[in-house]
Amino acid sequence: MTLGSRVTLKHQHALVGTSSLASIAHSLLAPQAGHRAGVGMVNPIKPWELAAFIQQLGDRHGHPRQTCLIALTRRVGFFSVRTIVFRDVAMTLDDRIKLEPLWKQALREEFEKPYMGELREFLRQEHAAGKEIYPPGPLIFNALNSTPLVKVKVVILGQDPYHGPGQAHGLCFSVQRGVPAPPSLVNIYKELKRDLNIDIPSHGCLQSWADQGVLLLNTTMTVERANAASHAKKGWEHFTDRIIQVVSETQPTLVFLLWGAHAQGKQKLIDATKHLVLTSVHPSPLSAYRGFIGNGHFSRTNKFLEQNGLTPINWTLPAD
Repeated sequence: MTLGSRVTLKHQHALVGTSSLASIAHSLLAPQAGHRAGVGMVNPIKPWELAAFIQQLGDRHGHPRQTCLIALTRRVGFFSVRTIVFRDVAMTLDDRIKLEPLWKQALREEFEKPYMGELREFLRQEHAAGKEIYPPGPLIFNALNSTPLVKVKVVILGQDPYHGPGQAHGLCFSVQRGVPAPPSLVNIYKELKRDLNIDIPSHGCLQSWADQGVLLLNTTMTVERANAASHAKKGWEHFTDRIIQVVSETQPTLVFLLWGAHAQGKQKLIDATKHLVLTSVHPSPLSAYRGFIGNGHFSRTNKFLEQNGLTPINWTLPAD
């Protein structure tokens, strides 16, 4: 729900974030259909003036990222600002989330959208019902925290986290140390051996890939124990779609590895004119030998990175 759709009375208060003030101001201050511009309006405020004023006020008081309480008055199809008061937002969702700063800045508006509030309430209810959710809370955003936005070189998309105890830690296809590698990851290792002659490691933790710039992103970021896809279509897809868009828009040269129909469904979010997009079937045992084994994605990724002046990924995982 936009702020504009919430303001229907003559004197209505609305809480907004400064990150989207310009667009909000534009929607609030634009004349309504059927009204002539300027009629009944004394000193109309331009949207960019409103945004600039609030930003200056925030900077002056040391709260550039605070939200503002704006009291608005409807006058013949216009809104005019009556008062602007800063509120303490120390306990907003945005500020509670532990997220790498550049990702947090790029995704700030997503945390203010209705779907995120609905997702947060869904997860709260799941916890209240005693359900075990994976990965653990501090690791939900591990992919983003391990691979800062400006360091992303490769994106690998998964679907949802592993739903067994101790497996998921926020990186797609990866499991925590001490947990046997799942079948899909074993097939990834087999292709690494065939493609680059890298010995199959004794563990399934891909953290070193993430640390080098491989964004290992599940498009659904949580799951209930022993219940695959239980958190699909609860809101995560909106969030991770935006992550894919942000990476594609902001980074000059990337490699996207899209394995399986689900990942390939995200191809429309990627600018293929500047990024390399490699596709194949999923590494699942059901499909790995129908095109995943033999796809050469790891060597092709490194060749593309080197051609564009970037350091290739060391796909060899450290020993236990």
